[in-house]
Amino acid sequence: MAIVVQKIEAVETTLSFCILWACHSFLIEGVHMPSSDASRGKIRALTESGQPAEVLQSLEQRGICVDASTYKLLLRRCTHTRNLMEGRNVHLHIIKTGFKPDVYLLNALLNMFCKCGSLVEARKVFDTMQVRDMISWTLMLAVYAKHGSNREAYLLYEQLRDQGVKCDMLMYTSIVSACARLGDLEKAKVVHSDIIQSGIATDVFLKSNLVHMYVRCGSLVEARKVFDAMQERAAITWTFMLAGYAKQGLNQEAFKLYEQMAERNVVSWNALIAGSVQNGNYEEAFKVFDNMKVRDVISWSAMIEGYAEHGPYERALEVFRQMESHAFVKPNTVTFIGLLKACANQASQQSARLVHTWIAAAGLESNIRVGNGLINMYAKCGSIKDAYNTFNTMPEKDLVTWSAMIVGLGQHGYAREALQLFHQLISEGVKPDGVVFIGVLSACSHAGLVDEGLQYFFSMSRVHGISPGDEHFGCVVDLLGRAGHLDEAEDFVNKMPLSPGGATWGAVLGACRLHGNVKLAERAAEICFKLEPQNSAVYMSLSHVYATAGLWNKATSLRKLMKERGIKKEAGRTWIEVANKTHSFRSGDTAHPQIAEIWSELDNLTTEMEEAGYVPDTRWVMQDVDEHKSRQILRCHSEKLAIAFGLISTPPGSIIHIWKNLRICGDCHTASKFISKLRGREIIARDANRFHQFRDGMCSCGDYF
Repeated sequence: MAIVVQKIEAVETTLSFCILWACHSFLIEGVHMPSSDASRGKIRALTESGQPAEVLQSLEQRGICVDASTYKLLLRRCTHTRNLMEGRNVHLHIIKTGFKPDVYLLNALLNMFCKCGSLVEARKVFDTMQVRDMISWTLMLAVYAKHGSNREAYLLYEQLRDQGVKCDMLMYTSIVSACARLGDLEKAKVVHSDIIQSGIATDVFLKSNLVHMYVRCGSLVEARKVFDAMQERAAITWTFMLAGYAKQGLNQEAFKLYEQMAERNVVSWNALIAGSVQNGNYEEAFKVFDNMKVRDVISWSAMIEGYAEHGPYERALEVFRQMESHAFVKPNTVTFIGLLKACANQASQQSARLVHTWIAAAGLESNIRVGNGLINMYAKCGSIKDAYNTFNTMPEKDLVTWSAMIVGLGQHGYAREALQLFHQLISEGVKPDGVVFIGVLSACSHAGLVDEGLQYFFSMSRVHGISPGDEHFGCVVDLLGRAGHLDEAEDFVNKMPLSPGGATWGAVLGACRLHGNVKLAERAAEICFKLEPQNSAVYMSLSHVYATAGLWNKATSLRKLMKERGIKKEAGRTWIEVANKTHSFRSGDTAHPQIAEIWSELDNLTTEMEEAGYVPDTRWVMQDVDEHKSRQILRCHSEKLAIAFGLISTPPGSIIHIWKNLRICGDCHTASKFISKLRGREIIARDANRFHQFRDGMCSCGDYF
């Protein structure tokens, strides 16, 4: 009921703003109230003494008519303090009093909304302006470029061109930046042509940005043309060009360009390292890194980021320790963000706490980007409590902060808490984006909250003005499919306004695997084969459907088809970290040095579990073998081997953390519940889809996975 009330309140608030904005165009033409006879000094003193709403009320009580200069002072204060709510109060006062603002006051209002991050309200002010000057256009372009609304920036640029507005360098800088992030070569060429015709193209800074734009658009030929035409080049221009070559794997061209430089500086070395790392070419990155006579924090951070992104993740920490031995190089925010990402990907709690200690020692805990990284790291390492503690102690939060926490709660099975946090986000005036809604919809899907999930999905466009993307539609398909509404899921996909991708049809196939719908599975798989012909997960999901239905001939034929097409199944692996060392297990593994003890522990566990009522679920065996052989195969699954090793290698009562590259199998899920109760251990398992927290014979997912 509380959620329903909050939704109604959100809708009412939205309607109120819609009515307010609908009245704006009419009221904006109201009568301009006469200027006050009060001295400017008294009014300025009032505007600096309290909140804008209080100041306006005080001026009215004193009989002082508010004029444009007073509004500008108040808006300037709201802009400086980034106080969006007070800025809205000033705007509302302008509308209610019928004051007719000039272009300068409207620019002040536009600037306030831009600086406070409310793009929707900024655009509404912009659209109501009957007269716009260069500042108006520049502000709107800049805020779109800053917030990554790149398509909106380009559409605004087209509108600007159609109206014959002449751009200056600041405006071109914004649109070039937007085109770079769009990666649209045709749009980039249009903007470049306009710049040439404007005569501003001689500016060194702008030309450097053009090089960067073409590099981001993937056209090194066009980038090199601009580069070669430059009579003067800044170090950053060389960096853009070198990074472009290195990122596309054109290392020979990169080194040739490097040799042309008059002075070899550390910035350019860093560009080569970063480009090689992003391209996954570690040999080249190491070659450059090893040849550097002087390495700065950027050099070290680039190597750490490379390992954090591509692995092996533990190497990121090793590089950091090497960096620490150089007393003159101090880690910065970028360094620690790379380390946090490495720990998150490695799912290592020991490493996570160590990195957190380093961050605290560096005094960077209050940094918002570092805080966001800590939340993500702890959530992915299975410690949602630490993630939530970090969230609650952060002095400042942005949309990424909220998103990371909502996603983390959903993945750990705390769907209600995730939704509660979403409503807190709304109540604090934070505008959600598409990423937040992916977290919300995923949380609903993991918990089987079908009705709530659908309501949130439809509220995206109706209430929040967000157009759902392929991932959002995929979440809804997953939501319906998991709950067994397979016909509705297929109908939903067929009626999508977007062309459904492999992930969306993959969600349908996954639901068929859960509920044993062979016919729909075959239809979904056929489409997936066309969209993603090399995706082994599609073949394995359909094979699982066939095996569960006893259609062994079809399952065998599908595996032969995989072999003919050269498609290899990803081997299931489970990892566990004990005493700062990571141990890896595969199904039926015999290579571990303590394998005899592990098998002995598994024998004891199997006997105890069966006495407690455990029955092996042989439906999860994907081979056509007898019951005895099926039980043997289940017994040596990688999850069970890792848990058994954890039991014999860690103190009694301690938490066992494991992580797997694939989804946990249903039999291992059941066995983990029994083990948690029989041995009094909490087991936290991270699989490819979510977290499972086994405690006292229960799982946090409620067996809904």
